[in-house]
Amino acid sequence: MSTIIIEVYDAFKEAGVSEEKSVAAARALADHESHFVRIESDLTDVKAEIKVVKAKIDVLDKEISMLKWMLGFGIAGIISLIIKSFLS
Repeated sequence: MSTIIIEVYDAFKEAGVSEEKSVAAARALADHESHFVRIESDLTDVKAEIKVVKAKIDVLDKEISMLKWMLGFGIAGIISLIIKSFLS
């Protein structure tokens, strides 16, 4: 048996709605509320995973930057050897 929101139930009863319809409406709202709680929980998990992915991307970005510098020095060294061989 699912839960009901007692305030909703009381409001419907006070408005003159039948017992069955008041219980059904309060139960339906409680079910929707639990659905949104699950969505919020899932969104929290996704946000945590996004933070992890962003951290990994930052690490990869730093590694790529280092590789670019290494490649640049390698190319500069090769060019200097080529120039030296033509000047000698």
